[in-house]
Amino acid sequence: MVATTNGRQRAAYALMLIIASTTHIFSPTYSFSLASSRVSIARPPSRSLRPIIAVRLRGGTNDGGTESSTPASMVDSDAILLGTVGMLASSIMLYSESVLLRTGCGLPAGPYGLFGAAEGLSYLGVLVLVGLSLFTKIRTGTGLPPGPGGILGAAEGVSYLALLAGMVVLFAQVTNYGYIPNAIPTEGGMCS
Repeated sequence: MVATTNGRQRAAYALMLIIASTTHIFSPTYSFSLASSRVSIARPPSRSLRPIIAVRLRGGTNDGGTESSTPASMVDSDAILLGTVGMLASSIMLYSESVLLRTGCGLPAGPYGLFGAAEGLSYLGVLVLVGLSLFTKIRTGTGLPPGPGGILGAAEGVSYLALLAGMVVLFAQVTNYGYIPNAIPTEGGMCS
């Protein structure tokens, strides 16, 4: 399946790729490959008929012609969306890290587990944004485009800052408290 030039479809395919990779990439029956211009996750058809997910990351032709060497440009609305979500995820992650540094435990689960879910998704979102930034840097030699008003560039920078702060907090957590709290608090655990 190849994404068309529509930015929303490309974002939907990228989201499917992220979900599929985080849930199935560590299974030995799946393969993950970075082809010259595609990222794909495939499962052999031996067990069930699941779709093969592929996302076109560069522009080119679909008729077998040669692909261009310039990366596909990000639509402004996609850059604004990714930048806004990246800034929100980085903010939640930085707040969670400050709570972890002060108390030795992450954010409480909150009503219906919403705070804990937001915290977990924020950590994943920051990792995805940093991964996308590094992938783009390796492929093109430059990071993510700044986006309208510089929001995507700011989100990229803040996500790197949140990741660096996370490493510092991890070191401080082990040094000060001697343990790393579980992602999901257990009954009778340190952060229950």
